[in-house]
Amino acid sequence: LMAGTASPPFSLLSYNVLAQAYAKSSYFTGGVRRYFRERHRLPLLADELRRRSADVMCLQEVDMYAFLCDSLPDYDAVYKKRTGRKKDGSAIFYRRDTFRCRGTREVEHDDIAAKYPEQERDLFVHFNIGVAAALEHVHTPGMGVVVGTTHLFWNPAFERVKREQMQHFVNECRKFRDEQFPMWPIVVCGDLNSLAMSDVVSDMEQAFTNVYKMAQGKDPECTNFKQDFRETIDYIFVENGKFDVTAVLPVPSIEELSASETLPDETHPSDHLCVGATLAPRPATAPP
Repeated sequence: LMAGTASPPFSLLSYNVLAQAYAKSSYFTGGVRRYFRERHRLPLLADELRRRSADVMCLQEVDMYAFLCDSLPDYDAVYKKRTGRKKDGSAIFYRRDTFRCRGTREVEHDDIAAKYPEQERDLFVHFNIGVAAALEHVHTPGMGVVVGTTHLFWNPAFERVKREQMQHFVNECRKFRDEQFPMWPIVVCGDLNSLAMSDVVSDMEQAFTNVYKMAQGKDPECTNFKQDFRETIDYIFVENGKFDVTAVLPVPSIEELSASETLPDETHPSDHLCVGATLAPRPATAPP
């Protein structure tokens, strides 16, 4: 592999698609029951993903994996189900005319419990997972990107747990890259259940670049829209100095969504909004 060459730009999105198992209007103040039904949501979701047609689509809360595979015939995918009795998981779909998968790494965040004394371990067991894929660009063999996606624990009172989960995930993505694909840059994205001012996000912004901040100077106004919670908690981070961000996906403002009390609604299949970017890898320099 020649230093000084770069693989072509590609588009990537991250989207918590709302597991059907959690799509109960009773969980959502102001939720309209028909918008939570599978027969409304799933066709809408398939249409949205096909319309976005990103080269790489990182999805969380996937409990309709077979349906998505059938709905996205131009994509291959990797999927990691959550541990315990959880029905959902995370998936990375990638366009097979653009990428081929050279390897995957599954990450179980509950593994961090093992380093603590027994009486503290329960604090870290929440069945959260992540998955990473090494995606080689079909037009530039030998060159590619390591894409990791995760969904962190939801509870706002457990900042320390989320912070450890995120550090664990990034470390595993780095190890995976360093062992097998040392020249390839890393993208990490997902539902981090963390606000912009959180330790999780400030940790990430030390080692990685927040694509929305890089492209437009600020995060979207919100990526999770419910009656009682309208905040940004979904992010895409790229390894510092490794990419140019040539575009980001526009995310509707709170005002634009204000006709609905909560999502999902008539036109949005999830309570989350999709975030995305077009990423241009910079020419590789040989590792030190």
